[in-house]
This record gives sequence, C-alpha cells and structure tokens, in this order.
Amino acid sequence: MLKRSILLAALVLAVASAAFADERTLESYVELMRADLRTAKVAIITEVMQFTDEQSAVFWPVYREYDLDIQKLNDEALYLIQEYLAGYGKLTDRDAEKLLKKRFGIDKKRIAIEEKYFKKLNRVLPTKTVVKFFQLEHTLNLIVGLQIAAELPFIE
Repeated sequence: MLKRSILLAALVLAVASAAFADERTLESYVELMRADLRTAKVAIITEVMQFTDEQSAVFWPVYREYDLDIQKLNDEALYLIQEYLAGYGKLTDRDAEKLLKKRFGIDKKRIAIEEKYFKKLNRVLPTKTVVKFFQLEHTLNLIVGLQIAAELPFIE
C-alpha cells in the first residue's frame, strides 16, 4: 500500500513537473502540483503513520503549521528555480555562485524548520513516532527533489 501511495505521488510530480519546460505555465502547474501533492501527502502520512485517534488529534494541527512554513520555503526554492531558468545559458561564475549560496540558505532554513517542529511534535508524541514522520517527510522530499532535478538542465 505504501509503495502504491509513493508511486502515486511520484506520478503526480512527474506529470506536473513537465511545466518546468514552459515557464509561462509554471505557476498554474505549480499550484496544481501543490494541491495534488498535498492530498497525496496527507494520504501517505495517514497510511504510513497509523496514528491513534489521540495522536492524530495532536499531530495534524502541528503538521498544518509545519506545512505552512515549508510552503513558504518552497516558494523561495521556486523563485530560485525561476531565477536560474531566467538566466540559463548566460550565467556568469558570480551569478552561479549567488544561486548556489541562495540554495545553501534554503537548505539551512529547511533544517531549522524541521528542528523547530521536531521539538514541537516531540512534546506531544513519542520520539520514535516523530522520527518516523521525519523519515517519511525526507523520503517524500527526495522524490519531489528528484522529479524537479530531472526537469532542470545542468548549468552551462
């Protein structure tokens, strides 16, 4: 069942990520991808985590806060991708360095957000349950990241 859910999420991403080839429709596809991914992600989390009613009652409100913070960070990542694509083929070494440093900053912010929500969740759920959630989150992020990376051209 988990493999089917992850496959569904990957399929949604594969179809939606084709938008990166056409910058004009990027925003529409990103919104579609986000809606589909959010739905698939909730289903996957529900299936994998197998929360009790009590755990579910404390997890989902904190998760919604976490998801909002991650969405803001993903917006930054999207703007970085758009900046990369806009300058593609004419990036200088300085431009490339700036882009990479921005990516490093996004990575650091993601870790800070995860640490913040690990602490919040760890106050209301068993540590192993929280770690399992972040394992799942990491796996899903890798799937998304690979789909996006597969659509982006390497720097020239």
